[in-house]
Amino acid sequence: MNLKDFKVVLLSILCLTQTLIVTQRIYAQEMPGTIRVEGSVTAKGVDSLLTGITVTHHESGRQTQIDDAGYFSLQLPVDSGVIEIHRIGLQSVFQRFNRQSFGPFRIMMETEDRVLQEVVINTGYQRIPKERSTGSFEHIDRELLERSVSTDILSRLENLTPGLLMNRGDAANTDPLLVRGRYTITAEASPLIVLDNFPYDGDLENINPNDVESVSILKDAAAASIWGARAGNGVIVITTKKGSTARPRVELTSNLTTVGRPDLNNLNRINAADRIELERFLFENGRYNSFINPTNLTNRRTAIPEAVELMIRNEPDLNSKLEALSQNNVLGEIEHYFYRRSANNQNSFNVSGKSDWNSYYVSAGFDRNRSNLVGEQFSRVSLRTSNSFKIGKKIDIDAVVNFVQISDHKGNNNGYNTAAVSGVSFSPYSRLVDDDASHLPVYMLYRQAFLDTIGEGRLMDWRYFPVQEIDRQVQSNQVRDYTVSPSIRYAVVPGLDIAANYQFQNQVTTNNLLYKEDSFFARNLINDYTQINRTTGVQTYPIPKGGIMSAQNGNVQSHQGRATVSYNVDIGKHGISAIGGFEVKALLSTGMTNNLYGYNEENGRFDTRVDVVNLNYRNSTGTRNRFSILHSNTELRDNFLSYFSNAAYTYNRRYTVSGSFRKDEANLFGVSSNMKGTPLWSLGAAWDLSQENFYKIPWMPYVKVRASYGVNGNISRMANALAVITMGNSGFTHNLPIAGLGSPSNKDLSWEKIKQFNAAVEFSLFNSRFTGTIEHYRKNAYNLLAQAPIDPTYGVTSMYMNVANMEGYGWDINLKTLNVDKAIRWQTSYILSLNKSEVTRYLMPPSKSSSAYLPISFSNPMIGKPPFSVYALAWTGLDAETGDPIGILNGEESKAYNELYTNTPLDYLIFFGTAQPQVHGALMNTLTFKKISLSFNISYKFGYFFRRQSANYGGAFNSFTGHRDIADRWRQPGDERNTSVPSMVFPNPTNRDDFYRLSEILVEKGDHIRLEDVNLSYTLTTGQKKPFLPKSARFFLYMSNIGVIWKANKSGIDPYYNHVPRIGTHVSFGTSLIF
Repeated sequence: MNLKDFKVVLLSILCLTQTLIVTQRIYAQEMPGTIRVEGSVTAKGVDSLLTGITVTHHESGRQTQIDDAGYFSLQLPVDSGVIEIHRIGLQSVFQRFNRQSFGPFRIMMETEDRVLQEVVINTGYQRIPKERSTGSFEHIDRELLERSVSTDILSRLENLTPGLLMNRGDAANTDPLLVRGRYTITAEASPLIVLDNFPYDGDLENINPNDVESVSILKDAAAASIWGARAGNGVIVITTKKGSTARPRVELTSNLTTVGRPDLNNLNRINAADRIELERFLFENGRYNSFINPTNLTNRRTAIPEAVELMIRNEPDLNSKLEALSQNNVLGEIEHYFYRRSANNQNSFNVSGKSDWNSYYVSAGFDRNRSNLVGEQFSRVSLRTSNSFKIGKKIDIDAVVNFVQISDHKGNNNGYNTAAVSGVSFSPYSRLVDDDASHLPVYMLYRQAFLDTIGEGRLMDWRYFPVQEIDRQVQSNQVRDYTVSPSIRYAVVPGLDIAANYQFQNQVTTNNLLYKEDSFFARNLINDYTQINRTTGVQTYPIPKGGIMSAQNGNVQSHQGRATVSYNVDIGKHGISAIGGFEVKALLSTGMTNNLYGYNEENGRFDTRVDVVNLNYRNSTGTRNRFSILHSNTELRDNFLSYFSNAAYTYNRRYTVSGSFRKDEANLFGVSSNMKGTPLWSLGAAWDLSQENFYKIPWMPYVKVRASYGVNGNISRMANALAVITMGNSGFTHNLPIAGLGSPSNKDLSWEKIKQFNAAVEFSLFNSRFTGTIEHYRKNAYNLLAQAPIDPTYGVTSMYMNVANMEGYGWDINLKTLNVDKAIRWQTSYILSLNKSEVTRYLMPPSKSSSAYLPISFSNPMIGKPPFSVYALAWTGLDAETGDPIGILNGEESKAYNELYTNTPLDYLIFFGTAQPQVHGALMNTLTFKKISLSFNISYKFGYFFRRQSANYGGAFNSFTGHRDIADRWRQPGDERNTSVPSMVFPNPTNRDDFYRLSEILVEKGDHIRLEDVNLSYTLTTGQKKPFLPKSARFFLYMSNIGVIWKANKSGIDPYYNHVPRIGTHVSFGTSLIF
């Protein structure tokens, strides 16, 4: 641990020590002239834990919240008085107390009909009661977050709120996380993440989900515009826990999650017998003739399948040997030696409390994950302290210190993708170990005969042993993340505050990839460059013998500061909430990459005698090359300056209007002040119709309508205002520095902007048994960055410019029902989101080649079509005589595959839709009986497509494996009625595979419904006040990734696992104890 690390850890320890001292003082002494009022709170018809209930003594202004066991304790500087127990959604209770009667009181609360629920939204700048908001917010409380089990916070948000889409399967290759769709072409489409009031620049894995109190999602302009140029994709605001109960509260949480080995059969790989049949076909058709008596080094060297080697030798027992090979199953051996049952353990401990002048929260977490892959594990240690101090009546000081250390370790194990340096996949009949479990070599890069003779025994063992390689390569990644966040607030007069916030974050990353001396990577590289004197037999090593260390170091430092003036007051029928201020941010990211050769892992020494000067003979190719050492340094600076204001006015609790304005400036757009800054704004209004005197609908006691309109922004790092050059060296010729133009300057570069209109209605029906929100929005994104043609005399033919627009609309629906409210309580939550968008402007002329639009990507947007459009070539079937696939070219059937692939007119491409779900949502049911709770969540995704994989003969002919569909190919006339897999021919016509792969026959609907998870819990509330016995204990069993209930495609493919191993059900069990 270096000095800087030691200082941060020491600061955390000092904060913890101070907290414990404060705790003892608070809890040990009663100040004279005071009285401690205590009690417990329950709600009629509610068996689950209550949250958000506040106990207030209005005369002194002191308040507290009940703990998870329903208890409260409030020390007051009076002899008698009245406390109010209140929460929106429940009828307030007023309890008198005096010196003779101060508790413990037993308070029973009842539900209030007209209000949906108590929700206070944290925007990262201010806290807004949802009933006064005009914007589109979603709030996920602690209870929902703790329903699921994971070591990252984002996965706990999935299927809980409308508008938030987490893509899985092929769709995740485009955008893993979206809020209300994608409205950019090249810029970042993920939402802005805010942690405790500041944008978070670290890895989200650094956030311990057990420290999170709530999450707010800001979706429209009125909600998110205060975040300005980074809010166009929505904002996710994460709020961590703080002390809230008078008595010290200790919480212990522990859980274990396990998952079995993945199902490799879902890869749809060709089996051994069918692969041998394919290789015999190729052998008989001359595919391997040049390998029988090779006349050049390439054919003597390049590995060919083992069955083909047997065919070349043509020994008398050939058929019996091939039969033996056909019985092998490499996937079974991979599953056994490369995979295992995973085990993820998560532990958390926290202490919190609150007094009249101080609140504190101290937590420690330790997580250890052992993944399904042998040799891979993850661990995380997190420490967090949060202290709030009240100095007098006017000054509040907060201080948060957070430390996270992550260690990630993995061997050379990519599971089913594990292969030699060449990247060739295992043959289905390869054997990794023999019958007595001894490791076997697999010849995937070089032929066995080549390795047996090369170097005349003077080289290191050049064979590849897959199972041994797991431990011969070690990748260690360590992350240390420090965050310090002090703030101060001064109450000038009641309602008027000034505040200053600061945050320093430093993330240090060390990524070391060690290829041990006996690893194939090191042996292959050293052997390749070893020089052998044919006269003396002496070897010299341009690359020193030993290990190879690839070291990557990264450092991210962020300074953020904010100064604000806020005004919040209720005067009679008038309510005013306003905030204004400015903030600055400076972000510095640096990185360094270096390779060390002749590395000794025992003492860390390495050999600098790497020959980067001479052209050395390479044993694998017979050519001469100059070796170059990879070394790079990167530095990125971002500077932001912002001015903002936000205000809302409420009259008579019925009418609310709001407005916000923000101007952002950044160094990404050069030095011109008119370009580097952009103004962003929003307007909003809300009407609580049910507060009107004329409103007389008893079965609908609450109705609120709201609307907003505004402009948010987005930033892309694909473009630069100034010219960018790339520099390096040419190691293959003169080894001198070279430079090239990365992109020319763009003085007109500006921010992307998104206009958004949002309208919504909130309601409550039938004594609050049916509540909900229905929202409609429209988005217009303009000034989007995309490739555009420029004068080729600049040295490039295109560059990123503000040349595109997009438009779209959508619906968000959130409904909750209380179906049964008796001994058994049954609640249902239903969410639905719809989003449709399309490109409306793009200045780059359409490509003349249809092949540019067939891959599922957004590199070639088309006007009038959505992002990540799925196109395909027309398919008419298989030729009845030859089994060739047939397409349509110029209105006629054709087998001109090159023309079909490259020159099909765009109007003749078949458009299916988008690769991302346009409709998604979930249905969660919760059943509660006394202390037992059972909930299950069913999700759905509709309106998207994916392309299933099938036979690719070109790939199979030039590799050791292939797709299972090859066995179902057309073989004889009449088969075209039962299969769509083309015949196997050699030589394989150019683009024949591409036509089949990109034809409409392989496009499938991704629509499906799946059972996401089930949670069963038992909560025991003991009410114990003894220090070593818990007041409450929750025991739970949680299962996730359970499986598909229904899918639209007829091929039986789960869209989440298209041609990849199917991951099994996650089973978790654990407990949470509160003392």
